[in-house]
Amino acid sequence: MSNELDNQINESIYSDKILNFFKKNKYYIIFFTVLIILGPIFYQVKLTMDNNSSAKDLEKYAIIANEVVKKNQNEAINQLIQLTSSKNDTVVMLSLNQLISLTNQPYTEVIKILDNLIKKNKLSNKNTDLLKIKKSLLIFDNASEQEMLELLDIKSNKESHFKKIILQILSDYYLSKNQKNKVEEIKVLINEN
Repeated sequence: MSNELDNQINESIYSDKILNFFKKNKYYIIFFTVLIILGPIFYQVKLTMDNNSSAKDLEKYAIIANEVVKKNQNEAINQLIQLTSSKNDTVVMLSLNQLISLTNQPYTEVIKILDNLIKKNKLSNKNTDLLKIKKSLLIFDNASEQEMLELLDIKSNKESHFKKIILQILSDYYLSKNQKNKVEEIKVLINEN
């Protein structure tokens, strides 16, 4: 009998402890439960909004590329410049390509946009490398050796996917400047890869 009484007392004490714990911490429990439920929901809403934003930017680019360019090139150029500030890397790269094809030389406005995008460093590493390659090709004829070396930094681009392209551009640059010894050095680097 005393064993049953002890069990009932223990169960009663255990129940009281649990009830006291819930009474003391009910706001924390409610908060964390709501957080666990709403956290994934808000994350999915954010992803959906980002996807909608990207889809709108792509739609806007398609309209500009197909219709506006044919009607008014200046308006198309202005809208493409606005699209270069998009959060979507693909839209930025497509807009830049379209800008380059629409803009007559000199490419000063495009080069300014490229500089801003490179400085902001908001794009992926591959796209940043592509922007540097584009800029080097746009300034190829008028660039100094120092500008080309800074832009196409071989040391920092050792792991770049575009290393051979970068080396080939430097080789062509030195060839255009009749610096055949540097061309040979770069050819050796190209062959090593």
